[in-house]
Amino acid sequence: LVWMEKPSETTSKAAGVDSGKFHCGRKGKYGLNLQAVCDARRRFVDVSIRNPASASDWISFSTSNIFSKITRPGFLTPGIVLYGDNAYANT
Repeated sequence: LVWMEKPSETTSKAAGVDSGKFHCGRKGKYGLNLQAVCDARRRFVDVSIRNPASASDWISFSTSNIFSKITRPGFLTPGIVLYGDNAYANT
């Protein structure tokens, strides 16, 4: 979660949601869900800041560019894995 000030109603309307969508009830803060993927050399290969804090990790992952890439047959070489916590499905 990337913390931020509560967005104004004008800003929220421009994003197509109300300001409550940016609030994370579990952490009690406003923010954006940030997800990043690094390779074995610690280089970023994908970063997504697409969803507000109220979105689950799974929703944020399933709408990311990396998800659409890794679900294509043949994208991941056999033996290559992507690690995540319990919010991510083992597919």
